[in-house]
Amino acid sequence: MNKKEAKEKLQLHSDFITENEDSFLYSLKQKFKINKNNFFEIMEIIKCLAEDCFYKKIDGEVIKNIYTIIFWCRSWLGEGALLDINLNLDEKKLLLKYTEIIEETLYYLLRGEIEEAFWIYNEYLDGRY
Repeated sequence: MNKKEAKEKLQLHSDFITENEDSFLYSLKQKFKINKNNFFEIMEIIKCLAEDCFYKKIDGEVIKNIYTIIFWCRSWLGEGALLDINLNLDEKKLLLKYTEIIEETLYYLLRGEIEEAFWIYNEYLDGRY
């Protein structure tokens, strides 16, 4: 995927209002399901955009879309959540894990540490997180 496509797909995943089954947040809010493939796609998008949008130059739109995903996932999982997304305990734990991985990746990318940014994601892929 090229950078333009990556930005468009990231925008899609951060939108929970427009009816779209392929949106990470829409699936959570409207369908009450976690689509693992959407998580993997978000991480691949972040990898695609890492050097150009975080290291060389901060792209505010990309940051906004990633943070939107983090913000709403945390809001929906917290005590007294804004919305009960009707996930069972295991699904909530999985969503929290995905949120933590995305958040940590964003943190390191904003610091310009591209190699460290994907460490936790790679640990997850290897079954160690």
